[in-house]
Amino acid sequence: MISAIQKLNLFRKTSFRMLLLLELCLILAGIAGLFGKSAVYEFDLDAATPVLGSYIEDAGGYSAVSAEGQSGILVSFDGISLPGGVYRITLLYDTDTNMENLCRISDGSAAYKTLLANYDFLYGGLHETDFNVWLLTAQDSLSVEVTYGGSGSLVVTGLRISETNALSRMMIFYVVIGALIVNALYVFCQYDRQYQVAVKIKNIMFCLGLITLAASFPLMTDRMISSGDLIYHLLRIEGIKDGLLSGQFPVRIAPEWQ
Repeated sequence: MISAIQKLNLFRKTSFRMLLLLELCLILAGIAGLFGKSAVYEFDLDAATPVLGSYIEDAGGYSAVSAEGQSGILVSFDGISLPGGVYRITLLYDTDTNMENLCRISDGSAAYKTLLANYDFLYGGLHETDFNVWLLTAQDSLSVEVTYGGSGSLVVTGLRISETNALSRMMIFYVVIGALIVNALYVFCQYDRQYQVAVKIKNIMFCLGLITLAASFPLMTDRMISSGDLIYHLLRIEGIKDGLLSGQFPVRIAPEWQ
C-alpha cells in the first residue's frame, strides 16, 4: 500500500501542497502564542470586600476563627474584568485546617458554559492554592470568593490571576489532529480515484469509523460520569501533574495528597 501511495505523487499536486501550507501556517500561529509575556493581575486587600472576616493587622489579612461560630463567605474579590482565555487563580492564605475552607470563582451574568472552573479546597500545610479558569468570552464582573467552613482559623492575604498559554497549546493540538484526519481523507480519495477501492472495504471502513466515534463520545463532553473511584483517579492524575511540575520523574509521591 505504501508503494501504491507513493506512486500517486501527492506532493506534485497543487491542492495537496496548498493544504499542507495552510496546516503549517495554523501550527505556526499556535506556536507563536506560546511565546511572549503572559498578563499577571495582582489584587491586594484593598480590592477585597469582607463579609464574615475582619482585618487583623498582625495576621496581615482578613481573618476568621471558629470562636465566632460562623460559616460562609469570608471575603470576596468583586468586579474583576478579564478577556477571554485560560487563567490560573492563586489565592494567598493561612489556615490550620484541611478541606474546611475553599476558594471559587463565579459570575452571575456569564452566559451558559462561558465560564468553566472548579473550586479548590484550602490546606493547612500550604500558604497558597491555585486552580485553572476557562473564559470562553470576556467577562467584566467576575468574583473570587473565599468560603470559611466554620472551624479553625483562616486568613486571606491576597489574590493573583495569571494568564496561561493553554489556548495556544489547545489550538496546536486541534490543528495537528485535524490535519491528520484531513490528510488521511485526502490520501484515501486520491487512492480510491486511482485504484478503485472495493465497496465492501469502504463499508467496513465507514462502520469502523462510526464505532470509533461512538466509543469516543464520553471523551467529547465537558463532564464525566460519576463513579465510586472518580475522585481517587482525578486526584491521582492531579498528583502526577503536580509531581512533574515539582521536578519529580518518575513521580514517587503525589504532592496533592501529601
